[in-house]
Amino acid sequence: MTNGGGTSEEERCQKLSSQLGIKREQSLSPSKLDTFQLIQAHTPLCELPRRLEKSEEEKRPHYRDPVLVLGGIKDNVRKIAEGQKVDFSKIQFGSIMVFHDPRNWSLDIQVMLDILQSKTRSPGGPRGKPIKPVELIFCNPDLLWRGSFQTPRLGQGAFIAGFQAIYHSLTGEYYPCIQYGKPLSSTFEYAEAHLMRHLNVRFPHITSLPKMYMIGDISGANAANWSSVLVHTGVYDPETGPPAHSPTHQAANVEEAVKLVLEQEGYLT
Repeated sequence: MTNGGGTSEEERCQKLSSQLGIKREQSLSPSKLDTFQLIQAHTPLCELPRRLEKSEEEKRPHYRDPVLVLGGIKDNVRKIAEGQKVDFSKIQFGSIMVFHDPRNWSLDIQVMLDILQSKTRSPGGPRGKPIKPVELIFCNPDLLWRGSFQTPRLGQGAFIAGFQAIYHSLTGEYYPCIQYGKPLSSTFEYAEAHLMRHLNVRFPHITSLPKMYMIGDISGANAANWSSVLVHTGVYDPETGPPAHSPTHQAANVEEAVKLVLEQEGYLT
């Protein structure tokens, strides 16, 4: 489970399989990671069309309306959203979904403001309060994230802060939004339900989840009653002092964290 995204689950699994060197060693072994083994920041959004089918249209009308998706590189998130059955056929928008970290903050915030402050919920519509509000969804609350650069980079959480600051300056209010991603409980609950569904398919006799571990997101894991492993190669730097949230375990890096989990579960001695 990761707050990363901007690519489809299929593409990310192929990339991870290549990076991890996963190969077919036995006839029954998978040759690559399966998409059910991966949850990205925007993966829970695939539940939205299913939720609409189970609810009355007048209660949750937004997902029958066109959706504006933002973030990522080129039109990758548009392709992801289309794969999740989001409608792009009209101009008046019912929802704005920020799938991944936006690259052009100024342009994206301007388009968002145009839609949110339009009577017709369209970029070129007249200013005013729309009869039906536009739903705003963010997928990743991370203010910072660690990449290949020597210092942490601004994440989608920084974009959210920037957008809300500008919206507040213009209106005196903060725009209500729905937030997905770690450490939100909704994402951990989705992960548990997602894993349970697939366990039931393969092992019908299993009625409860095994012990859960999270490498990297300490506050979310602790709140979800998962065991947490803090690594020293992410945003946290042990030289700056104790962590903001106390982990169950600490490890030098992800490899050591995986070994620690395997040792805890008796697979390594």
